[in-house]
Amino acid sequence: MNKLIYKDIETKRLILRYPKKSDYSYQFEFLSDKSNFPYADFKIIKNINELDQFFQNKFKGFLETSLFWMICDRKTDIPVGTVSAWNIDYGQNSIEFGFSLYPEHHGKGFMIEVLEELIEYCHTTLKFTLFDIWTHKDNIPSIRLARRLGFKFMGYVVESAQNSDGNIEYATYQLVKI
Repeated sequence: MNKLIYKDIETKRLILRYPKKSDYSYQFEFLSDKSNFPYADFKIIKNINELDQFFQNKFKGFLETSLFWMICDRKTDIPVGTVSAWNIDYGQNSIEFGFSLYPEHHGKGFMIEVLEELIEYCHTTLKFTLFDIWTHKDNIPSIRLARRLGFKFMGYVVESAQNSDGNIEYATYQLVKI
């Protein structure tokens, strides 16, 4: 099995880094209110034990099948969201991005800044050539983000929700970098 390389990544305004215990309160506030993530199939967190489980799940395949960063303001080190690179297929040389911003940080251009750097890192350092974004078909901001980054629409995929009833219809996007 291949191993991934983890490092902190800096952008003009942000730093992507490993989570600290001091970040937990920010993530708890985000995950404890479903209105913060209307399109994502996250479990609503009710207590610190469930939050610990959330972070444990993020690091199950860490450095083998996934990477995870807190997105933080470079000046204050205060978290503004999270991003992961996961769902890796070494045979296809592909990796998928998952991301969320805390609501008060929407519309500031943070995620395009983050994903531009992550694409470069995953391509140059980790040697991936296919990049995927799957987002809820109604998540217009994420669809716009994918298109702005040059991702091409690949179609819709319906999957069973893991943390709620029913199915989720995803709009799938892919970027190829040779």
